[in-house]
Amino acid sequence: MANRTNASLQKIHHEDSHSQSDLTNDADANQGTPVSDKKGKKMGTFKKWISDRLGSGSGTGTDEKSANKAIGKKMAGYAKQRSIRMLLLGAGGSGKSTVLKQMHRAYDGSGGGDNVDDEKKYETSIPPHAIQNMHKNIVMDICDLCKQYLIFMKNGIEDIPKFSNSSSELETLATSVAQNFDLVTEPHLSMAFAKDVATLWNTDTLKAVFEVRKKSHVMDNTPYFLDRVVQFAAPDYQVTFDDYVRIRDQTIGVIESKFEVHDGMNRNIKLDIIDVGGQRAERRKWLQVFDGIHLVIFVMSLSAYDQVLFEDHTTRCLDESLSLFQKTVHNKAFKSTDFVVFCNKCDIFEEKIKTVPFTVYNAEWSEDDKHDGDKVTQWIQQQFRDRFVNKSNDFSIKYADNGGGDQEEAKEDIQTSNARTKQRNLHFHITCATDMKQIDKVLTFIIFDSIRNILNKSALI
Repeated sequence: MANRTNASLQKIHHEDSHSQSDLTNDADANQGTPVSDKKGKKMGTFKKWISDRLGSGSGTGTDEKSANKAIGKKMAGYAKQRSIRMLLLGAGGSGKSTVLKQMHRAYDGSGGGDNVDDEKKYETSIPPHAIQNMHKNIVMDICDLCKQYLIFMKNGIEDIPKFSNSSSELETLATSVAQNFDLVTEPHLSMAFAKDVATLWNTDTLKAVFEVRKKSHVMDNTPYFLDRVVQFAAPDYQVTFDDYVRIRDQTIGVIESKFEVHDGMNRNIKLDIIDVGGQRAERRKWLQVFDGIHLVIFVMSLSAYDQVLFEDHTTRCLDESLSLFQKTVHNKAFKSTDFVVFCNKCDIFEEKIKTVPFTVYNAEWSEDDKHDGDKVTQWIQQQFRDRFVNKSNDFSIKYADNGGGDQEEAKEDIQTSNARTKQRNLHFHITCATDMKQIDKVLTFIIFDSIRNILNKSALI
């Protein structure tokens, strides 16, 4: 992975090599010149090239000294910096932590290699406690489903079929799991319990419960784990990277990860990736990490258009993502910061949109296009673009009946927001964070683009 990343970054700087060709030609023209003179001429040419890039002109004397001094300061600042601080943001359940896991695999030095299909290359990026976390996910999911079954039966939900009369043992088992299993005292997934889980999961009853429950609880990978529960309970089972990226981890507090990559010009660039909890209770901690950020990666779930928040069943997940993005993007700390939106879980979205129409989210959506994934994706991206430009979605409503003065205020507000967009960019990537090959390409592009932007702002390319 490291070799592929370096090769990709080197391609990026190809066009800049043309810009530096004058420097090479000057150096070649001075063959036979004493080393000290040759060095002085090269430095003078380099400063002139930089000076032209900075728009300092080709003046002499005091002007040239001032320009050279300014160039020196910029170069010294870049030499000290030579790092990229990225902030990972997104609502809970968006797949943000999975993106960070992929970064660890790709850039922490333990998972690098040329063959991304070789699972063994990534074993060292899997923490030793992964098997315990996997078992915990399985136990939590089956307990949750059994509890929901009892609630549905109590409330007389007709869409949920009861266990058949011949399956009274299953009814007893589901009740026992819901009421008696304690994660604190029984965190281990024994083989006997795994077989019970498999038996319950393979009933139409629990599958129907899952179809309802997943709309208000992040259970995207529940089928993956419950379908293989007996295999995962084996004492000698080794967690694979495919398993690891699907383990649901709730980010608590602020997690800072540091990596190092080559920028394609024989220099090492430090990546400082900051991941903060996406749940509402965690967001008060966001402000402490907003300063000095070069790029914000905002992760949202495409497949959550029919879901509501786990912590607030009155708020839809897509609405929460849009609102959160709008509030974040207009924070003063990010007035010149680029944003990248990961439209994540595209694999789940592509399957869901075939059977769950987009009209469940937008009642005014065209009946002809309610299963058109491409048009839905384009519409969602446009919602993010609108919020990137505007601080508020309802300027026209807010100022419609309040006279000319307020309308002028609204116009000024919009112009201010538009001015901000000139200092920064918004990009989109359709992602499946569990797909190693796809996410590798996206991360490589983002890192190279961030390096280029930093160099551009430093006037060094």
